[in-house]
Amino acid sequence: MMSEMETSLSFACFASRAVARLVDEVMLLTVAGFVGLTPARMALSPHSDFVGLDSVITALIVTPLAYLLLSCLYYTYFHCRGGYTIGKRLMGIRLVKRNGEDVDVVVALDRWAMTGLSALLLFSGFLMALWDSERCALHDRIAGT
Repeated sequence: MMSEMETSLSFACFASRAVARLVDEVMLLTVAGFVGLTPARMALSPHSDFVGLDSVITALIVTPLAYLLLSCLYYTYFHCRGGYTIGKRLMGIRLVKRNGEDVDVVVALDRWAMTGLSALLLFSGFLMALWDSERCALHDRIAGT
């Protein structure tokens, strides 16, 4: 039997979720790119003491690592602080557990990690929300959000 809280939840449509995700990802990729490409920019400076190729290789390693770290921190922090990322807030979407309770750190980290799985499967984990009756993607199903 479903509680009153569970029956009062409404599910965001795929398009709203996609726009919210796009807003969040553009911000994250911009910051990660700035952090990761700093060594490459320094190498291209005419007054640089850095070796050019080493700095470019460093940028190719640092940028994805910076993105992963920033992404984990960003989504975990905002999902635990009311369920809104900046993109979700703009689209009027709030992330909660299936029972309507706020998301805790363990659920937020689990959801973030499973989002990677959704992406690795040729984004089919995200596309599940198109035909799921509750509009849940794979990472939502696994994390219980």
